[in-house]
Amino acid sequence: MNKHPKKFLSKFVRQPHIRLFVFLVALFLVLIGAIKYTAERLGHDTAPAPWRENLYQSDLNLKSVYETKTAAIVRKFAAENSSGAAGQRLGAIVKARQDLLDLTVPPEYKDLHLQLVIALTQLEAGYQGDADKLSKGQTMLSEAIKSQAWLKF
Repeated sequence: MNKHPKKFLSKFVRQPHIRLFVFLVALFLVLIGAIKYTAERLGHDTAPAPWRENLYQSDLNLKSVYETKTAAIVRKFAAENSSGAAGQRLGAIVKARQDLLDLTVPPEYKDLHLQLVIALTQLEAGYQGDADKLSKGQTMLSEAIKSQAWLKF
């Protein structure tokens, strides 16, 4: 190392290009740190590629699980709704809607999911005496079922 630190410091002070270089390096490091900190706070994906592939695979699994469970709920509801008194039908509606609301919905099925839940809510209001909502609910439910091949029974 330098035996005369005062000489080194005096050389540093007298040469503005060295000061500018050190300042720019420090500024660059601070900027990189700020960008990294902001990206982490905003939740940007900084994960490596294999993790993203696993995420894609889990999305496919989520989609498959959603389709299977939703189809089972709709089929069970249709079976319970076709037979029984109004009280049993209301119970089937409430149970089916709650089962649907308990599911994790993939992004591509959010509209369908909302349509199913609204249809069941309309049916519930219809069975409680509002004939207009009953017909709207039946129409919405049949349209939702027809829109997806995996929901048809």
